[in-house]
Formats: sequence, C-alpha cells, structure tokens
Amino acid sequence: MNGLVIKYDSEVYNTVQIEDSTVPVIARAFVVANVQALSITKCDLYDILPNTFREAVDLSKLFLDGNRLQKLYNGIFFGASKLDEIQITNNQIKTIEGRALHGLKKLDLLDLTGNQISTLPIDTFAEVKTLSTLILNDNLLHELRGGMFAELNQLRSLSLENNFLRTLAADTFQGLDHLNQLSLKNNRLEFIDSQTFATLIDITVLDLSGNNIKTITKDLFRPLADLTTLQLDDNYINHLEENVFENNTLLETLNVKNNLIAELKPPVLANLTKLQYFAASENLLRTIDVNLFQHNTNMETLCLDGNLLESIQPGTFDSLRQLKALYLEKNQLTSLDGGLFINLSELKEFFVDENRIKELKAGVLKGASNLKKIFFNAYNRIVKLKEGQFSQMKMLDSLGLYDNVIQSFENGSFRGLDALVWLNFGKNEITKLPAGLFADVPNLQVLSMDEMNFLATNDAYFQSLKALEDISLNVNTLPTVGIDFFSGLTSLKTIRMVDTKAVLNGSHFKSLPSLETLYLINSSITIISEDLFAGTANLQYIDLTDTPLTSISIKAFSGLKNLTELYIGPYSGELKNIVANNTQLLKLELNDVNFTTFSDHFFSANRKLESLRITNNPNLSQLKATWFKHLHFLTSLDLTNNSISYINPAIFESTPLLAELFLMGNPLKTLDKGMFQSVPLLKRLDLEVTTLSELPVGIFDGLYKLEKLFLSTNNLSHLANGTFRQLHSLSEIYLSNNSIENLDPFLFADTPRLKIIDLSNNKLSSLDDRLFAHQLALEELNLSNNLFVTFNLPQMSFAQTLKKLFIESNMLTAVKITPQLEELKADNNHLTTIQVVNSSYYKLTTLSVQNNNFESISPAYPFYNLQELSVAQNAIPGIHLPTIVSRLPRLKSLNVSLSAVATVGSASDVKQTRLKVLDLSNNTLTAEEVEKVKNLPRLETFAIGGNQFDEFAADVVLNNLPKLKTLGLRGSELTCGFTKYIEEIAKELHFTVETFSGTEQWQTKCGEVEAEPENLTETK
Repeated sequence: MNGLVIKYDSEVYNTVQIEDSTVPVIARAFVVANVQALSITKCDLYDILPNTFREAVDLSKLFLDGNRLQKLYNGIFFGASKLDEIQITNNQIKTIEGRALHGLKKLDLLDLTGNQISTLPIDTFAEVKTLSTLILNDNLLHELRGGMFAELNQLRSLSLENNFLRTLAADTFQGLDHLNQLSLKNNRLEFIDSQTFATLIDITVLDLSGNNIKTITKDLFRPLADLTTLQLDDNYINHLEENVFENNTLLETLNVKNNLIAELKPPVLANLTKLQYFAASENLLRTIDVNLFQHNTNMETLCLDGNLLESIQPGTFDSLRQLKALYLEKNQLTSLDGGLFINLSELKEFFVDENRIKELKAGVLKGASNLKKIFFNAYNRIVKLKEGQFSQMKMLDSLGLYDNVIQSFENGSFRGLDALVWLNFGKNEITKLPAGLFADVPNLQVLSMDEMNFLATNDAYFQSLKALEDISLNVNTLPTVGIDFFSGLTSLKTIRMVDTKAVLNGSHFKSLPSLETLYLINSSITIISEDLFAGTANLQYIDLTDTPLTSISIKAFSGLKNLTELYIGPYSGELKNIVANNTQLLKLELNDVNFTTFSDHFFSANRKLESLRITNNPNLSQLKATWFKHLHFLTSLDLTNNSISYINPAIFESTPLLAELFLMGNPLKTLDKGMFQSVPLLKRLDLEVTTLSELPVGIFDGLYKLEKLFLSTNNLSHLANGTFRQLHSLSEIYLSNNSIENLDPFLFADTPRLKIIDLSNNKLSSLDDRLFAHQLALEELNLSNNLFVTFNLPQMSFAQTLKKLFIESNMLTAVKITPQLEELKADNNHLTTIQVVNSSYYKLTTLSVQNNNFESISPAYPFYNLQELSVAQNAIPGIHLPTIVSRLPRLKSLNVSLSAVATVGSASDVKQTRLKVLDLSNNTLTAEEVEKVKNLPRLETFAIGGNQFDEFAADVVLNNLPKLKTLGLRGSELTCGFTKYIEEIAKELHFTVETFSGTEQWQTKCGEVEAEPENLTETK
C-alpha cells in the first residue's frame, strides 16, 4: 500500500469493501466518519495499528475474514463505539487481551471462528453486555473459566464448536440467564458437572454431539424445561438413566446416534410426548422393547438404522400414528412380521436396506397404505416377488430392490402400483421377465435394471411404459436386442447401456422422439451409420466412450440439431467432418481417434463450443491456429497424450476465455516465453510429462487468475527466482518427479495463496527457512521420495497452518510435528517414534508409519483423535487391543500387518470401539489369539490371513462380528475342510471371505475335498 493515495467521498458511499488484495494494515482513510461498513477479506492484513478506528464514529459492521491477524490488544476498536457486528474469522489470532472489546457498548454479534485462541481472560466479555450472538468455533480452547460469561445476560446464542474443551464446571455458564442456543459440538468433553446447565432455564437448543461423553448424570438436563432440541450423537454413551429426560417434556428432536447404547428402557422416552424426531442410529441395540414408543404419539421420524436388531415385535410402532419416515437400514433383520405397521397409515418412507431379509411375507406392510417410498436394497436376500406383493400400496412412488438374490418375478408382482414412478431391481439374478410385468405400472418414469444377467429374449418388455423417461441397463450381457426393444417409449429421455454387448442399429431408436441422453459406453457398436440416430431428433448428449468404432458416417450426427455433448473413442477409421451441422455443440471429446490433422474449417460450425478434448492420439503432432479460429467461447482445452512437440502461441489468440488447458503427455521440451499471453483467464494449467527441462522467467506472466499448475514428471532441475511471479491466485502447484536438488529461497515469494505444494520424488535434503515464508495458508506439503534425514515442522514458517504432511520414502531418523497437523504419512523411513510439541490438544486424525523401526503402537497414543492408524511392516511383537481402544477411542481403521505380532492382549475386555477395519494379516498369531477378537460390533473388514493357524473356532469369532462384510484369510495354509466350511458360512451370512479356494494351489492341495473340519460348532 506504500505510495497509494486514497480519496474517499464519505458523503456518497458508506461501505468500503476490499477482497483478494494485499492490505497489510488498515488505512485510516477507510474508517473516516460516515463509513458504516468496512470489509477487508483475504487481503493479508496482519496488524491493526493503534487509533485505527479513532474517527470511525459511524462504523457498525466490521468484517476482517481470511487475514493474518494474530492479536486483539486492549482498546483496539477505540472510537468505533457504534459497532454492532464484528467478524474476524479464519485469521491467526492467538491472544485476546482483557480489554480488547473496551468501548463497544452496542455490540450485538461477535464471530471469531477459525483462529488459534487457546485461552480467554476472564474479563474478555465484561464490557460487551449487549452481545446476543457469540461464535468461537474452530479455535483451540481447552478451558472455560467460571464466570467468564457472567455479564452477558442478553446473550441468546453461544457457539463453541470444534474446540478442545474437556470439562465444564458448575459455574461455566453463570449469568447466561436468557441463552436460547448453546453448541458444544466436536469438543473433547468427557464429564459435565450436574449443575453446569442449572441456570440456563431458557435454553431451547443444546448440541453436545461429537464429544467423548460416556455417562449422562440423571439431573444434567432437569433444569432445561424449555428444551426442544438435544443433540447427543457421536459420543460414547452406553446407558441412559430411566428419568434422564423426565423434565424435558417439550423436547421435539432427540439425537443419540453413534453411541454405544445397548438398551433403551421405556421410561427413558415416556415423558417426551411432543417428540417428533428420534435418532438412535448406529448404536448396539439388539432388541426394542415393545413399549418403548408407547407415549411418543407425535413422532414423525424414527431412525434405528445401523444397530444389531434381529427382530422387531408387532406392536412396537402401534402408538406412532403420525410417523412419516422409518429407517431400519444396516441391521440384522431376517424378516418383518405381519402387524408391525398396522397403525402406520401416515408412514411415507420406509428404509430397510442392508439387512438379511429373505422373504416379504403376505400382508407384512398392512396398515401402511400411504407409503410412498420403500427400499429393500443391498445385502437383503429376497429371492422372489409374488403376485400382488404390494397391491395395497396405492400411493407408492419409489421401490428399491437393488442387490438382492431375486431370481424371478411373477406376473402381477407390481399389481396396484399405479403411482409408481421409480423402480430399481438391479444386481439380482434375473435372466427373464414375464412379458406383462410392467403392465401394472403405467406411470413409471425411472427404471433401473443394472448388473444382472438379463437376456432380453422378448421385445415387448417395456411397451406398456408410455411414461418412462429414464431406463438403465448397465452391465448386462444383452446378446440379442430386437428392433422393437424400445418401441413405444415415446416419453423416454435417457438410455443408459454401459458395458453391454448389445449390437444396436438405427431401427432400435427409430421411435424415440423424446430421447435426449444416450450412454453407450463400452458397447459392441463398431459402425455409426447414417441412420443410427435417425429417429432421435432431440438427442442432446451421446457418450460412446470406450466403444471401439471402425466407421462413422459423415452424416451420422447431421440430423441432431440440438446436440450439445458428444464423446467418441477409440476410433480407427477415417475421421471426416462429422460435426459440421451441430451448431449447438458445447462439449466434444475425441479420445484415441486416429487422425493426423483436421481440415482447416473442421470446427467452423461449432462456434458455441466450450469444451474440447482431443486426447491419446499418437499421430497428432501439430496444431493449426485455423482449427480454433471460431472457438471464441472455448473455456476448456484438453490435448493430453498426443505427440505435439511445438505449440504456436497464435493458437490461443482466438480463445481468450480459456480457463483450463491440459497439455500433459506431449513431448514439448520447451515453451515460448509468450505462449500464454493470450489466455489471461487460465485457472488450471497441466504441463505434466512434457519433457520440460527449463521454464523461462516470465513464462507465466499475466496469469493472475491461475489457481492450479501441474509440472510433475519433467526434467526440471533449476527453477529461477521469478518463475512464478504474478501467480497471485495460485493455490496448488505440483512439481513431483523432477530432478530438483535446491530451490531458490524466494521462488514462491509471489504466490501467497498456495495451499498445496507437491515436491515429491525429487532430490531435496533441506528447505531454506525463507522458502515458504510468504505462504499465508499452506495446508498440504508433499516431500515424499526425497533425501531428508530429519524434519522439524514446528520450526517451519508454515507450521501453524499445515494440515497434511507427506514425507514417505526419505531417510528420516527423526520427525517432529505440530498439534495442528491433521494427517501424517511417513512410511518407509527409519523412525522409532513421532516427536511432537507438548500440547493440551492434537488434531492428528490419520497417521501412517509403515516400514519404519517402531517397536510398539504407544507413540500414537497422544493423538487422541486418530481415526486411521497404520504401523504395518514394523517389528511389533504384540498389541493390546483394550489399551488401543481406550487411548484412541475414535479409531476406525488399524493396520498392524507384517509386523511379527504374536498377541492381541486381553481382547475380550474391549467394549467401546468404532473400529471398522482391522488388519492383522501376515503376523505370528495363533488360533487362540484370533479367537480373542470379540466385542467389535462395528467391524466390517477383518484381515487375518498369513498367520500361524490352519483353522479356528469360526463361530466364536463371527458371532461377535455382526457387521462383518469382508474376512481376509488369503495367505493362510488353511485345511481344505475348514476352507469350504468358512466359505459356506460366508455365503449364509452374506459377507465376502478371501481364501485360496479356486486357485491352482487349491486344486493341487485339496482337489474335491469337501469334509468339514472336526470340532467346529455351527455358526448361529
């Protein structure tokens, strides 16, 4: 701002707004009298000088979001006494002095979201008694001092989401007598004093989700008589006292999703007569008391999905006469008993996907006559639909039967479903359909029959579907498709036939006047004749990707006046001007199309073209400027993987709106310095794999809007200072797989908005302290496959903003990280531990240290928020699952494969876990150790192959893993009988088991051995 003279007429304007500029300090000319609103966002503002607001007597709104402010000092807003709204979000504020808000007698809203505030002086808010909304989300707060809010008796809304609060004392919220909304979402609260909410008698909305709460004291919510919404989801609550909600009679929304609740007793909900929404999804419920909902007569939405329910007694829902939506997905239900829905006449939506239902009994949905949506998709085992199965569902508009084992439909299976508009029965075992199956669904608009063995032996299947608009037949063989297959579908707008063997010609589409979209990806069509699309004059979208064409008529698309998108390739025939008459074309892709050049006027009729892809053509070595002469609206040009060695800058003179340019995979070697001068609006530029050995200084000059630059896999070894000058908007740069040994300290000085930098696969051994000094918000750094021996993140200039660090395959013996880091991948080094700055919080959620020198998992224990941990290929003699689950309660994925693990500890003690993936493969575990793995109710993937057992008590393990989807046994020398036995169990319980069955090794060892192993009890 030096030397800049600002003239501001405050008599004409009352708002100053500056965005995406460089404003290191606030000029006093911005805050003169009469200015009512000041907004300086994303401007690298790093300080507010004393007396800045001295003349701001009329200022009422102040927005300073996305800057670099680090401190709010005493009296910082002096003079701006009329301020009623302050937003300083996403800065780097660490400190707020006690009298920073002094003089703000009218302040109504204060938002400090996204800073680094860890503590607040007790008198911070003492002088802003008019405050009604206070937002402190996404900071580092780990403590709230008692009485801190004592003067805020007008506060209505307080939000403290995404901090690190562990406890709440009894006097934490003292003085907030009129608070209506309180959010403590995503903290680390384990215990809340029973008197914490005692004075919050006006609270209507309370959010405690995403914490570590294990128990709720019976009197915690007793003072909150006006409470209408309570969020307790995503905690570790395993029990609810019978009278815990006794005094919350106005509660309308109650969410206890994703906890560890195994039982709900009727008194828990007995007083909640106004309850409309109740979610107990993803808990450990095996049964539901038939009287649980007896008093909840106003319930409209009930979510019980993701539990372990095996059955539900008739009568359970009898009191829920207002119920509109019922979610029972991802349970263990094998059937639905008649009478269950007898009083649910208002039910509109019913979801029971991913259960084990084998049969839909007659009358099972009796009473739910107004149902509109039913979904039985995925992992159910329905074999057959009987005549009149849904005949009472007169209002049904959507029916999902995807991924069952249906082998046949009876004629009349859909009788009575006149209102049905959406039907999906894909991924079943159906080969044939009754000829009149769809006669009962005349209003059907969307039909999906993907992933079946449908043979289409009859041409009359769909002729009654006069209202059909969208049909999907993806991944079907369809060896023969008669010419009347789509006959009569005059309303059809979309056909999806991806990965089919159908051979189609013009006769198939002759009577489809409404067809707009056609997917024929990976089809068996080889010739596009003149009449293929003759009956589809309204076609707008054609996708023939991965369809190996040999001939395309020059008139193939000439009748399609409304065609806007066309995707072709591969094509081995002669390319003629096939789009000469498609004046509305917006997107064209020619992938793997064999030609050496176009005619000069190939695109002359396509003047509206916005996206052009000419890719994977080794015969294309030159571009002509005349091709692009009329493409003034082109915004995306993809020339990936051709043989272009030189590009004349004049080519881009006709494409001033170009925003994306892909030149990857061409042997360019060098670039003209002025190559990009005619495309100043570029936002994405891909120059990967172009054999570049140098970049002239100034090559990117003028690309002020460029956001993403790809330069990976070239021969770059030296990048001069100034190479990236003027790239002020650049947010991502990729320089991996070059030959870079050193980087100029000021190389990135002009790219302050960089968020992602990839320098992997180079020869770097250190980083100059000045290299990233100008990066204001660097979030991701990839240094994998370099030569680093140590790495000390806290000493880096970007330490406070970095979220992801990838430093795999170096020679690291030591790495130190910051509490702010969220993801670390340091595989293939020589590490024995992870050093970290001592802190009361750590944000790390993903840690991978495969193939290092770790001897235990304990170095990961400080990172309480870990969700993914991989310590594979280390020398770890044993693990202790109870300790891991206790120290890392949010862990979802654990990989300790190839680590010589011989024991899992006393795994039977594991009781609270969110673990979904456990890989213990290729260790030295015995059958006895494997059998210890119990009480992992959410485990979906369990890999134990390659250990020291040939069989184990499968029932002991599998009966305790109700959510199991994949059991990995590959690599184990299993007995032949046990292999067959475990595969039969897998088929029965509908999970995948990976063994060596069916391989050459299996045939050699087992042949036709069928016997079951001895001494194995049958799985229940």
